[in-house]
Amino acid sequence: MTILAAATDAHSALFGLAQATPTPHPSGTATAPAEGGSSAFADAVGAVLGWLGDKTGLGVLGVLLVISGLAWAYEQAPKSKGRDKAKAKERDEAIGKAFAGLGRFVWRVVSGRPLAARTADSKAERGGAFWEPIPRPVAERQALAAHASVALAGPVSAPFDLDAKLADFQRYLVSLVGKAPTLLLTIADWAAVGAVKATVGARWAGRALRGLWVLPRALWRSAATYPRWAYSWVLCARLATLGGALLYSAYPGGVQLGAGAVALVAVGVAATGPDGLGYWQPPEPTDEEVYADDLWFLLRMALRLPEDEKREKWLTVPAWFVPGDPIRLELPKTFVGTERERAGLDQIVKVRLPGVWVSQWTLMGGDHHVLWNLRVARDLVGDEATYGPALWPILREQIALPNPEEAWMEDWLTIPADLSDEDATVRLVLPLTFVGAELDRQALTTLINLKLPGEWVARWQIKSGQQDGDHWVQWTHKPPAPPKPACPDFLDFFDPRVQEAIFSCAPGEVVVGMDAFGEIVKKRLEGDSAHWALSIGSGGGKSNLIQFIILQLVWQGWTVVATDPKRNSVACFAGLPGFYLYNDPMAVGDMRRVVSWFRKVAEARQYVQLRDPSISLPGAVLIMEEANETADLSREWWRRNKPKGAPAGDPFWGEVASTLRTARSVNGHVIGVFQDLRDDKTGNQGMSVLFPEIIMGKIKEKQWDRIIGGRMPDITGNDQAGRILVNRDGERIWLQVPSCNPPEASPARYMEWAQEARSRRPWTYEAAGLYGTPPKPQEQEVPALLRGTSHDPEVNPTPAVLMDKIPAQSRDSARTDMPHDAVLDALRDAVADGRDPELRAALLNLLGARADKAGQVPAEAQQAPAEAQQAPAEAPEERLPIAEIARRFKALEIPITEANIRQHKTRHKEKFPTGTGPKGNLFLASEIRAYFQEVDERKQKRVAE
Repeated sequence: MTILAAATDAHSALFGLAQATPTPHPSGTATAPAEGGSSAFADAVGAVLGWLGDKTGLGVLGVLLVISGLAWAYEQAPKSKGRDKAKAKERDEAIGKAFAGLGRFVWRVVSGRPLAARTADSKAERGGAFWEPIPRPVAERQALAAHASVALAGPVSAPFDLDAKLADFQRYLVSLVGKAPTLLLTIADWAAVGAVKATVGARWAGRALRGLWVLPRALWRSAATYPRWAYSWVLCARLATLGGALLYSAYPGGVQLGAGAVALVAVGVAATGPDGLGYWQPPEPTDEEVYADDLWFLLRMALRLPEDEKREKWLTVPAWFVPGDPIRLELPKTFVGTERERAGLDQIVKVRLPGVWVSQWTLMGGDHHVLWNLRVARDLVGDEATYGPALWPILREQIALPNPEEAWMEDWLTIPADLSDEDATVRLVLPLTFVGAELDRQALTTLINLKLPGEWVARWQIKSGQQDGDHWVQWTHKPPAPPKPACPDFLDFFDPRVQEAIFSCAPGEVVVGMDAFGEIVKKRLEGDSAHWALSIGSGGGKSNLIQFIILQLVWQGWTVVATDPKRNSVACFAGLPGFYLYNDPMAVGDMRRVVSWFRKVAEARQYVQLRDPSISLPGAVLIMEEANETADLSREWWRRNKPKGAPAGDPFWGEVASTLRTARSVNGHVIGVFQDLRDDKTGNQGMSVLFPEIIMGKIKEKQWDRIIGGRMPDITGNDQAGRILVNRDGERIWLQVPSCNPPEASPARYMEWAQEARSRRPWTYEAAGLYGTPPKPQEQEVPALLRGTSHDPEVNPTPAVLMDKIPAQSRDSARTDMPHDAVLDALRDAVADGRDPELRAALLNLLGARADKAGQVPAEAQQAPAEAQQAPAEAPEERLPIAEIARRFKALEIPITEANIRQHKTRHKEKFPTGTGPKGNLFLASEIRAYFQEVDERKQKRVAE
């Protein structure tokens, strides 16, 4: 109805306008209507009707008739009711909404806004703008730069130098010239060059393809960031798409050519980019570009500056954050600079900028600003790098720093690079909150000693009212304990101090060594130290000590009597007036007699002293070298030679104990060398009590138990030769005994010194107070097995009959001036060939039926001809006790023991050799050896049968 009414109204208006069409004036001019606007409208309608008439072919009148018919049909149509009007209105509103939505869609397209409502809402929440979204974080800006450059990573270097490998191979080929065909070498060279070039080409091609792969990946990442694009970017993309479509419809060939060129350029850029061949690198955004705007926004808000203030006026940010190039912020005059305000600005810089920044404030009227300097931790070196990072977190908790996580180690803790340096100092600055109680100090020092090598002592400075830097603690190495005084490793006998001390000794006083303080120590043979017991391990200088003591006593005119089963300990003083030596282990009776004589001298002196207390008795000393060995020899001697009815026990230790008790009061003394002083080893005479002075050296725990008894105390011993432990004023101290250099020259040089000293200070030995001379020792007996040989060829040369029988090849090694051992070895070798019965018989007589080293006597040697028995007279074989024969068999490695001999003597009296002597207990070694040889032969015969 509305449309029909509008058509009717238009028909009426047009009809009226047609009536008002201007007519020509008689004068030739048109008559204008009263109003120019109506005329113009009529012309326009007429033009429209004319155009429609021309197009439809109906003409103007036909068009008017059609419009009028339509208007009449509309008027004739039935009128709508109220319900129809409502539906029409709803339809009209729907059409209006559709046109409105179409308009909004067009507006979103042309403005670059998201087309979907949900996307638009999320974009709005992110603060999207037409030109640029909100300031992006650093990672996003770098991602955008990467998208723009279509690059991700730098070039990959070659794994090895192919040119160098090729050159090495070619040099190898050159070395083969003349050894291989030239054609083969040429082919190998071409193949190597081709392989290298192919490898290089493949490598560069691979890098280029890797760069091309970046292109689709970068495009995909760019598309993935579409929700964050600025509206202007989205509009450009839409217009580019629409324009490209229109342009392609108009110029398809040109668009295709341009797109191909762009694609080629993109591929080239990607292939030559950082992830490809690496010919170019994308520009890196500076620190100022990344952080300056965001930092200025927050600082401006904190300082309450107007929004239109320019950053360049207030904030200066360097292009790159490096130490020494600070950030400067000008402060308004209204900024007071309280602790809270400064902490707030520092917090902004700390949170928004990477790294550690230290502020420096200048709050003055004319220069109101703050500088922030980037702080970089210095490189730790040496022990500081090793121990500092682990020690600092514990220390900062111990001293309760206000902000331990933010505290820098170099501000508080200093550790030297070399902790082993003597002057190394560990310094820790303490906060004002550290009280420094005793427990806290001990805890810190204990921590330092646990975590750092070495032993450290602390020095503290904690004062009230000071600043943080004035409170500190320093740890330095604990100073080493002063070295304990030690005896010299060697003390020369001819040292002037030693010589002076020797010549200044009183009678009976001897120098024993030098202590750790360089003092010469003397000991006196009297009173509580009248008798000395020595126990010094092998190599400890025992013989040297005894020689040194004897030397001084003999020089002072004392009588020195020495027993020495070792033979050579004190033999160097043989011949000195006042020195008597008994050192023949085969003459044990001499040693027993001299011990008994010394006891009788002490008893005689006691008798004389009781009747004349004012008498002066000269000193006498009995030195028993290897006293335990002497006692063992004496016990065996006593078992063989004890008188009838005498007790079975050897009275040797009783004689020694009696001497110790009686001699001490009459200037008689005993110096014994012991390996064991326990009662069960010394005849239960309490020897350890009778020797008040015990000198030890090279102490071992077992040695201590044998001499002193009980567990050895904590005594730091010393294995140094000549180092001895003596008693002085109830304390055990170490001494170094003097000796000559080299030590083995001491005996000879001691004797020379004694001779020279006698001429320097003449004295004459007097045997007064001895009441008789010591028993004369027996002439040293030559062992039966060595008779016919001697160390002195002039006294007892090797028998000529033997020397003549020695083969030529062995005669040179058996010269008469050589030791008897070498002669015997040569004779044994000569007999071993078994070619001369006469020689065997002569040697059989010399060695006591010991003809070879294996202990076997050839049968023909026992049947020597009579003329061999009439060789130059030799000393008859000595008859010996069974014990002595067994001992000599043992020395010669003959497997016949004393028990075997006595067993056969008892059980086979009729066949056993007949003994001589008062008791029939002396036998010939050759007879006993021959007897056991026959026993062995009978056993072997029975076994064979």
